[in-house]
Amino acid sequence: MPAFTYTARNAAGELKTATVEAANAQDVVAQLRRQRMTVVKVDENAKPKKISGSIKMRDIVIFTRQFSTMINAGLPLVQALDILAKQTENKVLAAATRDIVFDVESGHTVADALAKHPKAFSELYVNMVAAGEAGGILDTILMRLATFMEKNDALVRKVKGAMIYPGVIMSVAVIAISVLLIFVIPVFQNMFAGVGMALPLPTRVVIAASNFLRGYWWAVLAAGVGGSFMFKRYYASSSGKLVIDRLMQERPDQTLFLVGVSLGGNVLLKYLGEKGSFLDSRIRAAVAVSVPFDLARSSNYINQGFARVYQRHFMRSLKRKALEKLGRFPDLIARDRLESLQTMYEFDDTVTAPLHGFKGADHYYETSSSLRWIDQISIPTLLLSAVDDPFLPKAVLDDVRSVAQRNTRLHLEFPAHGGHVGFVGGNNPFSPRYYAETRACDFLANHAGREIAVPGIDS
Repeated sequence: MPAFTYTARNAAGELKTATVEAANAQDVVAQLRRQRMTVVKVDENAKPKKISGSIKMRDIVIFTRQFSTMINAGLPLVQALDILAKQTENKVLAAATRDIVFDVESGHTVADALAKHPKAFSELYVNMVAAGEAGGILDTILMRLATFMEKNDALVRKVKGAMIYPGVIMSVAVIAISVLLIFVIPVFQNMFAGVGMALPLPTRVVIAASNFLRGYWWAVLAAGVGGSFMFKRYYASSSGKLVIDRLMQERPDQTLFLVGVSLGGNVLLKYLGEKGSFLDSRIRAAVAVSVPFDLARSSNYINQGFARVYQRHFMRSLKRKALEKLGRFPDLIARDRLESLQTMYEFDDTVTAPLHGFKGADHYYETSSSLRWIDQISIPTLLLSAVDDPFLPKAVLDDVRSVAQRNTRLHLEFPAHGGHVGFVGGNNPFSPRYYAETRACDFLANHAGREIAVPGIDS
């Protein structure tokens, strides 16, 4: 697209001169008039002046943060972009910003103006800005973009830094092998030829490789450079990137099954419910055993009646593990405070909630309970819990049954006995049968279309 240099007078009577790209001079004049500017002259440049160079991720991050700050301060878009164009040290980015200013003044959205500069602003960046404009939260979106790009840039730097050592080792290895094949092996080849004895196969292979490399080194070099170039070209295309990324995934077609027990089962059910119909298609079924669906009511229930016996045993185990961690993290909690905790609620309020960023036990229970999410689960899920589980009041089991009537993907099994993660059966105490593991394998096998076995479980 040709470039035009214009001189125009704005509403304040000030002369302004700039260079823009347009289809023709008439388009430039039309854009200037839409900006209520009086055109003095428009000249087409013989050759568009191109500024060579690259735009680093750090430049984009600074640009984005400053842009967000100025918008949040109440500056108009055009004024903020104009300031950025003047202050940006990167000449390529400054030139792109000037073009963006002109496009925005001409009536384009910021996202449309950014989209004209794909080398500076990615598709993700443009689409996020478009969403921010549509939602009226452009400053928030820009700040999140800057944070994301900073983390992404830090990750890329770490990966590149980690690859330096193996890269150097591989380079030295290639150089050493090449020197051996080109200069050292021919010397031994002449020695072996003078002896006149039959050489073993590995030696003949090495000599053949030496002869090939000395005779066709240019072909090897050309093939390496050409292959690297073609790979980059193919990976740069949308279809090539999709194919290569797919091949690089670890076992992408593997069917996945998820199993969670106790609090892990609560996390699993919450995850499945939050994902809903957007769950990874590789996940076919799940099993959750002895789940405390409602953490608040479970915490209260275990502090009543005979369940308090289990709570005392459970608290001893929790405090023992917490004390072990306290040896490595002395600032975790005061030792005497930890040893004084008596109930699950006190432990969660003092230890669990603060460590995970919650305001307290009540906030932790309300946010992390899975009961309100299970109606959104979209895959077959077995919920196996015992009626005599000291963590589960009858009212919670009734609520789960009510949800299961609406969501047919939930398969409930609530046997009368089993305690919390118990389900031990069999007539021989030296050879017990673990019903929960056996039932989980049967359930998952039914949805996998094949037998699933767990090592060490007698089914």
